[in-house]
Amino acid sequence: MQITHYKYFNQLIRYCLASIIGYSLVFIGTFFFHKIIGMLPEVSYFITVTLVYIIQYILNTKYVFNSKFSKASLTKYIIMLILFWGFNNILYNILLKILNIQYLTAVLINIAFFSFARFFIQKRFIFYQ
Repeated sequence: MQITHYKYFNQLIRYCLASIIGYSLVFIGTFFFHKIIGMLPEVSYFITVTLVYIIQYILNTKYVFNSKFSKASLTKYIIMLILFWGFNNILYNILLKILNIQYLTAVLINIAFFSFARFFIQKRFIFYQ
């Protein structure tokens, strides 16, 4: 039982580290596309989150869950990605357009809201061993 708890905790730590990388890229990418390139914040966020989810799949497969790439895990990940991507963008736009929250603050709220839910779904349904 002790090994299982250690493995779970280790995966959670690695997930947090991979998430820090991913979420840093979300902030940097959203800022870059909006302030430097001149895109709307919604478009900047949409593009950045899409690219980061691809990077996250690679990190989560190899680094976090120490799993092998498979069609089954990729298919499940894509389904999760589409659902979270949709929920993520809906919440972002609600925060931005309806609640008038500053765009980078809206990014931070989304991160806090969705990050651990994604870990548990990936652990239980995508990369389970």
